[in-house]
Amino acid sequence: MGFAALYDGLWCSPRQEQDAALAALADLGIDSATVMRAEIDSRSTVHAISAWDLGAVKRQYSAFAEEFYPMLEDARRGTLTSSEALVQRTKVMDSWRSFLGIEPDLPVELLPTDWPRSRMRELFVELYVNLALIAKARCQQIVANHSPELAAFVTHHEVVEPTA
Repeated sequence: MGFAALYDGLWCSPRQEQDAALAALADLGIDSATVMRAEIDSRSTVHAISAWDLGAVKRQYSAFAEEFYPMLEDARRGTLTSSEALVQRTKVMDSWRSFLGIEPDLPVELLPTDWPRSRMRELFVELYVNLALIAKARCQQIVANHSPELAAFVTHHEVVEPTA
């Protein structure tokens, strides 16, 4: 839900998630918790943003960029083989999914300047979309080797942009 442990037993979020937090606690059978809204005093010596390990997330984004930017031109030109496209599309999807567990999805105004989230998402989307049809073709070939009548059912997922 985007909460992070600020101190032992104290979790925080930059969003107003009181109702969702209470519902999640109830679903888990936790009946001894306090949910509140608070304001950080400007004199605080530790900022709530320190609850998230943004350095680790940024390093993961750097590793993602290092692995996937080199294949971007090949994907744009369509020079990858169908086998390469299937493998790389699967890898980029799997790598991108790893961010679901570590990216705090904090509001941009709370993040360090030049936070890489949007650039890395653009890289992911471009690769995922550019590799789709050729990867699908390879998948259809593989399925056809075992069951030709099922190959026509092979499809691929599209990128759906979130609505505001």
